[in-house]
Amino acid sequence: MLQRAKIHFVRLIKGLIGIKMLYLQKIKIMRTFLSVMMLVASVIVATGQTIPFAESFENGVTKWNNLSSGGTVEASATGAFVGTKSLHITGTGAGAGLSLDFTVSQEPSVIFYYVKVSGGEGGVVAVGNGHSTNNAAFYGEVTGGNFVVTGSTGTTNLGPVAGNEWIQVEVRNLNYVAMTYDIYLNGVLKGKGLPFRGSVPGISTLDVYNQTAGAEAWWDAIYVGLSGF
Repeated sequence: MLQRAKIHFVRLIKGLIGIKMLYLQKIKIMRTFLSVMMLVASVIVATGQTIPFAESFENGVTKWNNLSSGGTVEASATGAFVGTKSLHITGTGAGAGLSLDFTVSQEPSVIFYYVKVSGGEGGVVAVGNGHSTNNAAFYGEVTGGNFVVTGSTGTTNLGPVAGNEWIQVEVRNLNYVAMTYDIYLNGVLKGKGLPFRGSVPGISTLDVYNQTAGAEAWWDAIYVGLSGF
């Protein structure tokens, strides 16, 4: 009787161990499934944006594809212009930052944003129909302490800007036939009829980054729309 009881006890223990192992395997599978679903959801969010598009980074950078491999790319709670957060990028290397693809190419007439740099370099915004700079309709940056735009005929220096101060950038009257636009800095007209950088029939991409590895910049209240707001 004692021997039989021992056999039943051993079988019971093995059965419980088997159930536990099966449970742990299910938990592992569920965690893997959830991780995959979160990854898929993040890709959908990053690639599922439409025009008109507005971003103040209050919910982080979940709308975007993060192209950085180091440094800082964050929604910072320090010194935002609108709300409580702004995008902060530093130390990621040239061209490393955020990008997104709009689901449908459209012809917005307005691009609006605020940008601030800690020195004389950084703060690139490129809007076009591809992530190459040659596919940009509008390409603006701070370089050498000046706000500079690049078009099909070369660069246009719009004048000096102060470091560590927010600059209001408004691109109006984008014309996809003439491929030109007007630009205002802090509400003042700085360029009229400036050429697109590339031959762009519509807008499907948006890129935000620093053009040099040592640059540091902030962006806030980005808007790409079919009309003013």
